[in-house]
Amino acid sequence: RIAAANKQLRELSDDREEDRKRLIKLDVVNHQMRQESEKARKLYNELVVASDKYKTEKDSEVDLVFGDVKALKGSISRRELELERTLEEMHEVMNRMKWLMNMQKVNSENGVNSPPPSPPS
Repeated sequence: RIAAANKQLRELSDDREEDRKRLIKLDVVNHQMRQESEKARKLYNELVVASDKYKTEKDSEVDLVFGDVKALKGSISRRELELERTLEEMHEVMNRMKWLMNMQKVNSENGVNSPPPSPPS
């Protein structure tokens, strides 16, 4: 009986030693997993910061581009108005010149040397 008890005690002791070795291995694995988890969390946080920075810079650039586009549209509109006014003035001058040339032709045909009346405005 004592031999059987000693045998059981040795088996229990061996089991305990195996459990202790397994626990050491599990502790090492747990430590490695914790380190990997911390690295992943750190990388995730860095990616979030980089993403936020990118979004902020992109939004800023888009705002600048839209501002430039609005300024260009305003410049184009002002330039179009100026060109329309210039075109109207050119038509007016051309009409006056045609009137003047017509009056000179009429006067020369009629033998009149007096200056023509003022053109219509």
